[in-house]
Amino acid sequence: MIKKLVVASLLGGVVLFIWSALSWMVFGLQEANLNSFADEDAITEAIRAQAPAPGMYILPGYPEHRPGASAEEIRIAEEVMRERMMQGPHVFASIRLAGTDSLTPFLVRGFIINVISVFFVALLVWKIRSISFTGKVAFTVVFAIAATAAIHLQYWNWWSFSTGYITTSIIDMSIGWFLVGVVLGIVITEKKKYSQVDR
Repeated sequence: MIKKLVVASLLGGVVLFIWSALSWMVFGLQEANLNSFADEDAITEAIRAQAPAPGMYILPGYPEHRPGASAEEIRIAEEVMRERMMQGPHVFASIRLAGTDSLTPFLVRGFIINVISVFFVALLVWKIRSISFTGKVAFTVVFAIAATAAIHLQYWNWWSFSTGYITTSIIDMSIGWFLVGVVLGIVITEKKKYSQVDR
């Protein structure tokens, strides 16, 4: 069991990694869904000036409830936030202030994440290994679509991720995990039980 799970995880991780590389670097599936700012220099300077540390940022931000603030001060701060929400714009951003001269660390971490993800799905497929090859592939794809939709549709709902980006992400994951499902279907099989007649 362990050997098959390890082999399936590694091979599935490799397949998913290769598909991700093709998806982003060759086919450019998300290029049309990612916009650029009109003046990147101005945005860069604004981020450096207004974002003191790397992390997740939202606009409008949550009202600051400083220690000792009165009920009236809290009410005013929350009212300001509501007005800004009505006026817009809304921003949900991940900011990394440091530059990078190599993609290697990201690629290595991405591959490890792929292998770990495939491992957990392989565990589930192992539990249903008696079903057909097609069933294993279908299970893997449906599981991936459900997981991707559950996460990305929340981003669409709450943070206004574009419909194009969400749709492309689901399609992207469906193709990648279909290929993983093929690997799992081939590697994870139930050992044939021979009867006395077969002998």
